[in-house]
Amino acid sequence: MRIQMILRLISLLTGLVLVTLASAAHAAETPIYGGPIGGTDIGAAYLPPQPGLYMGAGYIGITSEDYRDLNGDKVPFDTDFDASAAVVGLNYVYDAKLFGGSIATSAQIGYGRRCIRFGERNCNSGTADIYSDLFFWSKYLGGGVAGSAGLAPLPYGLTIGGGLGITMPTGRYDMQEPVNTGGNTWIVSPNIAASYLTGPEFSLGGDGTELSARLYYSMPQKNTDTDFDAGTVVNLDWAITERYGNWQVGFAGQQAKQIDGDKLPDGTRTNDSKFSSGSVGPVVSVFLPSLGSQLKVKAAANYDAENTFSGYSLVMVMGWKVF
Repeated sequence: MRIQMILRLISLLTGLVLVTLASAAHAAETPIYGGPIGGTDIGAAYLPPQPGLYMGAGYIGITSEDYRDLNGDKVPFDTDFDASAAVVGLNYVYDAKLFGGSIATSAQIGYGRRCIRFGERNCNSGTADIYSDLFFWSKYLGGGVAGSAGLAPLPYGLTIGGGLGITMPTGRYDMQEPVNTGGNTWIVSPNIAASYLTGPEFSLGGDGTELSARLYYSMPQKNTDTDFDAGTVVNLDWAITERYGNWQVGFAGQQAKQIDGDKLPDGTRTNDSKFSSGSVGPVVSVFLPSLGSQLKVKAAANYDAENTFSGYSLVMVMGWKVF
């Protein structure tokens, strides 16, 4: 079904939009890590069942007036952060199998505006770093395939996946600027994913309850202009949703934690700039048969913020098959 073909691209694009807005030159401003930040929610382990090229486009807005320190307390001076971006991306599913699973490669790029104020407000606009899943492998392990009104077949049971994500330092960056839309940092992000869809008999009243999660291990490399080396980050994206025909509704969230301290230009590591960030909110996805496309809208609010901003975001993404 075309809805399954598009679902994976929707998740990838949502993630890139958030990466577009969250990347920065220093971890003390905003976190540095790759992969979808709170974006790979529904259908985290799925790939389209048919080979071909898929395309998507998205928009996001983020706002905050609340910067939290290392202890999660609001800092005692004026701060704010706001950003918006438009994103386009491609996802190509190969006409080949590996160990019985499908393989795909994706790439996304965005153009956005970021503003940060720590006393003085600074803004910048430009392209973002390209994020790519160099490869993502997905395999359906079983549990039965059954039809349902408006959405058939459904992948009841467990699907697993894994891949290698790369953030490329292609965005606009100038070390003399206080704010950049690119991070000038390569980020390597191996990851694993799982999605489980119950049958209707174990659902919350719909065609099935989906539990999805994707775990990233992001390793930022040294910024060659500043010699700043951000620490390793572990990021978990998740979603619990219910399917009702062409609709899918529920909650999605993310939790990111920096596990290694940043390495300063003199070679020493510091834990003072380690960050933690978590958010959660509603997500709604609908398949539009007349357009042959999928639309997803998601809102989120932070419940956890240490050494970063705590705020709100709104995401809209649409995807479709090209050929």
